[in-house]
Amino acid sequence: MIPLRLSVRNFMCYREPPDLELESIQIACLCGPNGHGKSALLDAITWALWGEARARTQDELIHQGQTDMSVELDFSARDRIYRVSRRHSRKRGRQGATILELQVDSNGQMVPITGNSVRETEAAIRSLIHMDYETFVNTAFLLQGRADMFTSATPSKRKQLLAEVLDLGYYESLAARARNESRDRDRRIASLDATIEAHSTEIRNKIQYRTELTDQEAVFDRAVSDLRQARAKADDLRARTEQLRTRAADLAAMQLTLETARSELASLEERTAAHNSRIAGHVKLIDRRTEIEAGFADLQGARQIIDSLGRTLDMLNGLQRQRASVETELAVRRERLKSALEAERSRLADLTNASQSIAQLQASEVSLAKDRESVFCLEQQAEELRSTLSSLRAESKVLDSQASALRSEMEETRNRFDLLESEDAMCPVCQQPLGDDGADHLRGEYQREGKKAKRLHSENRSRAEQLSLQIKRAEQSLAVTVPQAAKARQDIDRRAAELERDLEAAHLATSQIEVSQARIDGLEASLLQADGGDRLRRELAELDSRIQDLGYDPAIHNDTREKLSELEPYSRLHLELTRSIADLPVEREARDYTNSMAERRRREINDGERATADLRSQIDELPRIEDQLSGAAAFVRDLESRIEVLAQQIGGLREGIARCERLEAEVVDCRQRRRRLAADLSIYDELSRAFGKNGIQAMVIETAIPQITSSASHLLRRLTDGGMTVKLELNEGRREGRTGEPTEQLDIRVGDEQGNTRSYEMFSGGEAFRINFALRIALSKLLAARSGAPLPILFIDEGFGSQDAVGQDRLREVINSIQDEFQKVLVITHIEGIKDSFPVRIEVEKTSSGSTFTVT
Repeated sequence: MIPLRLSVRNFMCYREPPDLELESIQIACLCGPNGHGKSALLDAITWALWGEARARTQDELIHQGQTDMSVELDFSARDRIYRVSRRHSRKRGRQGATILELQVDSNGQMVPITGNSVRETEAAIRSLIHMDYETFVNTAFLLQGRADMFTSATPSKRKQLLAEVLDLGYYESLAARARNESRDRDRRIASLDATIEAHSTEIRNKIQYRTELTDQEAVFDRAVSDLRQARAKADDLRARTEQLRTRAADLAAMQLTLETARSELASLEERTAAHNSRIAGHVKLIDRRTEIEAGFADLQGARQIIDSLGRTLDMLNGLQRQRASVETELAVRRERLKSALEAERSRLADLTNASQSIAQLQASEVSLAKDRESVFCLEQQAEELRSTLSSLRAESKVLDSQASALRSEMEETRNRFDLLESEDAMCPVCQQPLGDDGADHLRGEYQREGKKAKRLHSENRSRAEQLSLQIKRAEQSLAVTVPQAAKARQDIDRRAAELERDLEAAHLATSQIEVSQARIDGLEASLLQADGGDRLRRELAELDSRIQDLGYDPAIHNDTREKLSELEPYSRLHLELTRSIADLPVEREARDYTNSMAERRRREINDGERATADLRSQIDELPRIEDQLSGAAAFVRDLESRIEVLAQQIGGLREGIARCERLEAEVVDCRQRRRRLAADLSIYDELSRAFGKNGIQAMVIETAIPQITSSASHLLRRLTDGGMTVKLELNEGRREGRTGEPTEQLDIRVGDEQGNTRSYEMFSGGEAFRINFALRIALSKLLAARSGAPLPILFIDEGFGSQDAVGQDRLREVINSIQDEFQKVLVITHIEGIKDSFPVRIEVEKTSSGSTFTVT
């Protein structure tokens, strides 16, 4: 897995930073002060891939004040580009919701390959990169505060982690598959054996089936002959029964028709009574025709009077509203003049005060000029500190370069010195055997060169420490001076802007005093005059005259309303009278028609009662014929049941004979399949042993341990100036309680420069970190060097703080020396002297809106 692009939103201390492009970076330093979010970027990578980070819960990863977060990671694996996107939302009072999506690049387009669930998609990601979170942080990711996860694990856990790094899970899955196939073959063989035994028992019944079949066929033929005779008798009885049932159905239909006719006759008689009632009501109302028409005429006259008085009242209300509006306008005009006068007098007072402040503002200008000179001196002091700091840093870089050259020279001298220890040592100039004298001479030369280089290296280190102290002091002074100068400059600029604004306002006020006084004089004169209301007074008089001319009398209006209320019922009576005059002929015609329909129904009822009496006399014989038919049908059903049982028995016997013949063929086939399965069982048992822990897996681990030991010892000697080595040993551990088999455990032994060997647990502090670092780098190198390695990448999160200056230099050398063995190396640190050693820096800083970063 090679990360190419990282995009985060609302993740930990990050709000919405820019995307982190990593495709063109081979080795880089992720730097910045502690707590600004360096490790959070790597947490974003592990959370996107595995849903795990340093936090205990996902909700703790959400940026403070937000309710959701998201991380999108583009990475390369198996020569293809993939994109994983994980989003999480916090929900009040219950567990948050997570959405995980996976895409693959296809001809420049990202195609979704997301599973049906988050768990299924995570399994697909683990399958792509061949690694889970625990293995990742134990090998390729030296996580902050967890660099010792591999070494501090129990010996048996180390063995398990090493197996995961070597991807032995693949062989374990093959062994499991072989065991499953073996169990399947064993189960199928047992099933075949049971089938053969069961079939053999059934086949022995074949002769008995044939004897029983002959007897049952004879009984079946006799039953079929009896059934034909019984069916003929039952058919005759059924025909007579159907004829009588048809007449019974006719009787039932006729009785139903009679009931319907009786019901309709009752309904027609009720309708005739209703028509007679409505006709009587119409006649009674028509008898009052003269009274109703006179009352309705009086009602219409009263309505016309009410309409006329209503229009007069509306005109009166409109005139009164106009009069109130004119009176209001007169009052408003006078109040406006008073308010304008008060406002202008207040403005004149403000202008006078502003004009009188000019002298005080001019004095402030003099004081501001003196403060500007002080700020300029402070800025000059900051510039001098910057220049000094730049010179010190340049000298420090030169010393670092010289120190690196001296270390290379010392290493080369050490290697040449080691070559002299062999019995066939050669002269480096003429390539001839040196002999003891020549070797002693060269040893002396190499010792002098080594001592000289060591002395120069010591002097270089001493001067570098002095420069580091001077740089630190200069940085501290600059950190105080620069903010102080910036703050003073900002305050001066603000005061200057305020003073310029106040002077301009004061001069403007002086020029407007006379204009304001003239406006006050004009407003006072307008207020003393008639205030311009003559037109409005004339309007009031005209409106009063028009109101008097209307002559509206409320008493007459009320009397007319009372009379209208008394006459209102004649409106309804007049409408009902009109309807009765029109409906009376219609009701009489409907009553006559209903009477004729009722007489017709009475005749139909009499005819139906005579016909039903004739049908009853004809169907009295039906119960006796039905009893005879029931007995004949029961006899037929009994014969049919016996024949069906005989047919089933005959079919069962024939099927049994056929089944025995099929089973004979199946037994032959089962014996052939059993022989093939027995051969497969032997093969899968052998594969299970070959792919198991004591087979290929043991061979791979035994091959990898010397490689890890050699690589880790080489790195540890460089980190400790040849003082320490490390060795991994595969030993027998405790026995498992379930199987009684001894477990295997991976022990770490560390040798010092005196040749003593101790276990890893005896070391702590800086020495323990170097051992951890060497082993973790060795594991990562092994992982990256393997064919089809899923993680040719190395992350180192902090670790320099526990080392002195020499230890930090050696760590830098080791990291630079191994960078070509990984496609990407990313080092995280907050130490200023470390980050300058890398060609690319990702600098993290915290802002008020969240952390962000820049790539330089």
